[in-house]
Amino acid sequence: MSVNKYIKESFKVRIDNKGSKEIWFQYRPNVPGDFLVEGRAKSPLGALYDIIVNLNNTLRNANASKPRIIDQVKIIHTFLINYHFDIVSKEEYQRLKHNKRFISWSCFIINKLELGNFLAPIPYRKFTLAICWNGVGPMEFKGRSTQDILRDFAITNRKLNTNLEGHRYGIAKFITNFKNLCSRYFGFDTWDDDAFLSCCIQAGLFSENEHREII
Repeated sequence: MSVNKYIKESFKVRIDNKGSKEIWFQYRPNVPGDFLVEGRAKSPLGALYDIIVNLNNTLRNANASKPRIIDQVKIIHTFLINYHFDIVSKEEYQRLKHNKRFISWSCFIINKLELGNFLAPIPYRKFTLAICWNGVGPMEFKGRSTQDILRDFAITNRKLNTNLEGHRYGIAKFITNFKNLCSRYFGFDTWDDDAFLSCCIQAGLFSENEHREII
């Protein structure tokens, strides 16, 4: 059963430059209320479990990051009994769980939590390029993940740039060239995209807008 058919697009976030995606969302236990934690995983079951781990110090301290699927199901079920019994009481919930259709079961839970406004997409982080690079600057760009942010940086630069020489070999090459330039002149870490983005922010090359946009 396809996860894509049941998980809304705004819950799926790019995690590399090859187009791979994970399910990311933020959770709040009360409505109204603040979104307290995020859930991130390749599967809907894993993303739900990640929410519970991030809420529960005991689970985090127990290093329970990769339990068996059946153990994840039990922990999610217990969590829902305590905090979202209206979902547990649904006939469809019981049927899917009994038949061990855990992907569909997880998607059912996610859809019900989202319908009740307990889940929301990860907000967009918005940035401004504070320098002129490759003929463009300043400019605004955004993304949810680091890969989203760097990709939108490249795409926005191409849209605004009259000189497309730097974009001749595509988005990935443009980003690599920018990272290499920053490493050469500023000593930024380039071995990891997250570390590189952090360097750009700390050095003031990327200025982050404090307001995060949820779509």
